[in-house]
Amino acid sequence: MPLETLLARVERIRPLPGVARRVVALVEDDAASVDKIQAEILKDQVITARLLKLCNSAYYGFPRKIGAVSEAVVLLGFNAVRSLVLSLGLKEIIQAPLEGYSMAAGELWRHSLACALIARRIAQISGYADAERAYTAGLLHDIGKVALDQFVRAEFGEIVGRAGSGEKAFSQAEQEILGFDHCQVGKMLLEHWRLPAALVEAVSLHHRPSEAVLDPRLAALTHAADGLTLMAGFGLGADGLAYKIDPAALEKLGLDTEKIETLLGTVPDLVGGGLRAYED
Repeated sequence: MPLETLLARVERIRPLPGVARRVVALVEDDAASVDKIQAEILKDQVITARLLKLCNSAYYGFPRKIGAVSEAVVLLGFNAVRSLVLSLGLKEIIQAPLEGYSMAAGELWRHSLACALIARRIAQISGYADAERAYTAGLLHDIGKVALDQFVRAEFGEIVGRAGSGEKAFSQAEQEILGFDHCQVGKMLLEHWRLPAALVEAVSLHHRPSEAVLDPRLAALTHAADGLTLMAGFGLGADGLAYKIDPAALEKLGLDTEKIETLLGTVPDLVGGGLRAYED
């Protein structure tokens, strides 16, 4: 299937809720304010209710009940609220099983949230300035799999067969059979949603971080977070067995063996708490 044909089909995928896209755009805008962000969130009653429920969960542990979106925005900050709204919007899109990737219902969501949380932690460890942007890149990195699983399912047997030995990356097998991979499809989808260019780049190059030019550290961070998420056992699927983390990406982030081992030791609590918060 030509990539252009797939693009036309990608546009039929359930869209990211408008409130999520608008909140992302607002936070990127220097003119953003608590009132403007609250006004956008309140346009979606479901996301509003879920956001307040999440803010009042044990995961955040605020000493008093958060009763208004404006309170949540002030307490958490613009960037963290952006992360929450995106997470709530994306969860509904990626809950379905992905048969081509051997991922059960909810598995891509768990992998994506785990990757987001690990990406945020790597950002904090490595001194990357915007930990919430790192979270967002981790959250969205595999969104292209949703489109591929829906629209090119017939070719997955051949892709799995080619990648099944573990000698070839799944994305490389996708490229050989289809002429494109889930990273390129993710790029098209995020561009269709009009998300920021550096974020789109990190998602599209999360298997080839050395090619990034807009924000090389964000691409390296997303790549490393994906690999560490798989090492921790979240969402291995058909494509995780041959995943190798690029040593140059780890070097760019200042992640040595000791730091990686320490980080992996925190993953059960870090990710477990996040998953429970979204499932409450």
